[in-house]
Parts: sequence; C-alpha cells; structure tokens
Amino acid sequence: MRRKKVVEPERSVSARVVQAAAMLLAIAALGITADMPLAAAGSAIVVAAGYRMSYAGMDKRRRPPGQLLIGTLLGVLVVYLIADLFGGYFGGDLPQAHFAIYAAAVTSFDIKSRRNCFSHIWHSLTILYIAGLFAWSGLFMFVVIAWGACVVLFYSATRPGAGLRRPQLRSPGAARARTALALWLVTAILTFIALPELSGRPIAVPLLVGVPVAGHGGEALPPALPLVGSDAPANSIDLRARGRFGDEVAFHVRSASPSYWRAYSLVNYTGTQWTRGLNIDRHVPGIAGGDLEPGDEEPRPSDPLLNQTFSITSNLPADLLGAYPMKTVDFASPTLTESYDGSVQTPSGLTPGTTYGVVSRVRDTSPQRLRAVGQVLPDTISYTYLDLPSSVTEQTRNLGRTLVRTGTTEYDSVLAVQAYLQSRYIYDLDTPRLNPNADAVDQFLFTDGRGFCEQFASALAVLLRSDGIPARVAVGYATGEYDRITGSY
Repeated sequence: MRRKKVVEPERSVSARVVQAAAMLLAIAALGITADMPLAAAGSAIVVAAGYRMSYAGMDKRRRPPGQLLIGTLLGVLVVYLIADLFGGYFGGDLPQAHFAIYAAAVTSFDIKSRRNCFSHIWHSLTILYIAGLFAWSGLFMFVVIAWGACVVLFYSATRPGAGLRRPQLRSPGAARARTALALWLVTAILTFIALPELSGRPIAVPLLVGVPVAGHGGEALPPALPLVGSDAPANSIDLRARGRFGDEVAFHVRSASPSYWRAYSLVNYTGTQWTRGLNIDRHVPGIAGGDLEPGDEEPRPSDPLLNQTFSITSNLPADLLGAYPMKTVDFASPTLTESYDGSVQTPSGLTPGTTYGVVSRVRDTSPQRLRAVGQVLPDTISYTYLDLPSSVTEQTRNLGRTLVRTGTTEYDSVLAVQAYLQSRYIYDLDTPRLNPNADAVDQFLFTDGRGFCEQFASALAVLLRSDGIPARVAVGYATGEYDRITGSY
C-alpha cells in the first residue's frame, strides 16, 4: 500500500507576500476598469484576511467542516453566475467579473502548499485578463508589468532551499530571471512597434453617401461619411437644423473588425425632416439576449459573427449602438425592446460608464452577390420605404428616374445615384439655411449644391424612392479612430 504523499506547506513569507500582491493588484485593476469599486474593495479585504489566516494555520490539518463550507460557498457562486448570466436575476452587472473575485475571496482561506499558491497566481491572472477587457487606456500595461514582476519574485522566493529566507536577488537564478524578464519586455515592445497594422474592412453595406474619409490600416473605407447624426430627439432628424461637429468622445468599442455603429433607421420623409414612424416592437431579454433579427432581414446560417464590446463615455439616447444587423446583446437590464428595423432600445438612455456587448452578423455585401439578388426587398416590405411627400418636386423625381434607369441591375442603379451625388455636390458644414416652404432635398440638389451628411443621405434616399427602389436613412456613427494600444475604436 502506497503511503499518502505529505504536502509541505509553503513557508516563504516573501513568496506569500508577492503572491498576495499579485492577487490584490488584479482585483484593484478590475475594480477600476470595470467600475465595481465596492465589490473589489470588499473582496480585497476578505482576500487579505484569508491569506493571513492561511499562513497562520498552514501546519494544521484540513477539517471536513471547513472544506464543506468552502465547497458550499463555491457552489452558491456557481448558481449565482448561471442565474445572473442567463436570467439577470441579480441585475446582470458583470457576473463573470464578480464571480472571479468572490471565488478568490472564498478560496483564500485554504492556501497551504506551494501548489495552492500557484493556483491563486493563475487565478489572479484570470482576474487581470477580465480587467484588461474593460481597460480603455494604454496605462494598463504598467499594471501588467507590475503583476509580472510579482510572479518573477514569487518564483525566486519559492525556488528550492529558499524557505523562510529572503530571496537572494543576486543569486545566479535570480539574475537569470531578471535577464529573461528584461528580454521579454524589450522583445514585446519592439515586436509591437515593428509589426504592421493589419488592414480591416468595414462590414456595413458600402452604398452610403458623403465625402471621402481616411483609410483604416492601409485599406480605404468606402468613399462615404456613411451615417448621419443629430442633436435632435432620438426619433427624427430635422433638415432645417445647422451645427458643427463636437470633439467629445461618445464611446469606445473593442471589435475584431471596423464597422459602422448603427443606432436606428428613419423611414418617413416629410420634406423638412426624417422620422422613425411606427415600429412593431417586441420585448427581448437583456442578459445573453435571444436572437435578434430585423423584420426585413433574411438571415443566412453561413454568415460569420462579429463580437463587440462598447464602453459609453457620454450621455447618449436609449438606442444600443452596434454593427448591423445585431444577433444578440448582453446588457445589464432584464428586458430590452427590439424594433422592426433591428434597433434595440434600453429602458433609459446610455450613460457614462455603461458597458455592454453585441454580437452581429457579417453579411455578404460583395458586388457579385448584390447584383445577383435582384430586388433588394420583397414587395410586401418595399412599400414602407417608397413613400414621398408632395413637397418633392417633379424636377427631383425626374432626376431620380433618369439616374436609376441607367443601371442594368438595382445595385448598379444605386451606384449610379451615389456616383452622381459624389461627383456633382460639395460636402460643406456651412450650408445655407433651408428656405421657407422649400423641400430640403430639392434645395440641396438644384439650389445650394452643397451640404453635410444629412443632405447627402436624404438626397440618395429620395432619388432612389423616386423610381421604386426602397430606401431609408441610418443613424449612428462612422468607424472612428483606431487605438492600437487598447485595440479599440
């Protein structure tokens, strides 16, 4: 019969101190980046107390009641994670992050051997990784470096023969560790600087009009300022309004690919403004939401998916931003409202500090496929996007008919209208005010000859509708500036 192997407790004070420092550093980082200071502070206090008790009782045998208590608490945490992740029963506020730090607090009371210490080192790495998901500043790299230094010191303090002695920082082993760490840092920094930025491609339909914009990563975006925006209420765009762009950052988004961050669409044109009109809404779960599909979309099982994480920094309307079309959303609310056009609304507006996730379908919008599909939408849906008011002049309607009929396919007709607008009109923020009783598109096309996003988008939609091609106006944000340090837009 084999004798049970006796596991020696980890007696190095230095090792336990730096191991605790690594865990507390990771918890503090998560509390800051994920904006959960109370949960992080409470867990840190419990972890520190647990480590102290573990060291004081490292020579005592584990007893069944204590093991049962720890196991029960971990089981309760698993139930909490599942209930909050899929049902939002506890508010749905970052259940994975809370689970990670609470589990660290529970298990901190049973750290005896070197293996236990190693387990908590890797547990702290998991927490640090979660913190990194919410880190939107390059300063986070210093937290990672500090955590790495703790790990190096831990290895040095737990080498054979270290015991209760202080780590011999001038020993050959410690020197090799310092050399390896320095080489790793230098190599990582040089590699990051030297590697070229991979080109990305926007996944939104490139049939959008504006002015040329700078390319991303060496690959040009479609020549457009694709989405319009306004300070008007989040149900309309008033074409009589004039203004300037602000320089305030609205949000950050971490995504594997650039896209257009769409909020909602506008359907009804009145001659002076666009409105959303009536929508068929349904309630959807906000936590690990079920499938979201716009009413006029035909999803393809072969479409790849794009994951996005949004961090809001300004007060925004209640419509969730995301690449179109959204498939699922993870938002800290029991219920959300999905509209027929694929937009998703929260119970209240988006406020600074709000974080949520979106999974979107990446549609095949290649010219070959768009030419092959023929008519974009079924007749039962097209009528919704064809209506024009009486203010649209016959001159505007005739221009639309002439341009649309130059194309051999519906896709080529849209390209013809887009090329006409881009070649003949000037993007200008100093647009003359709309004349009384004038139709906004008519004045843009035949009087002003210049305008900003709203005028270009409105003209494209009205000209297409003039000859039976359904169109609507999308509201949201263009790709934005890419930050290589944080990997966000």
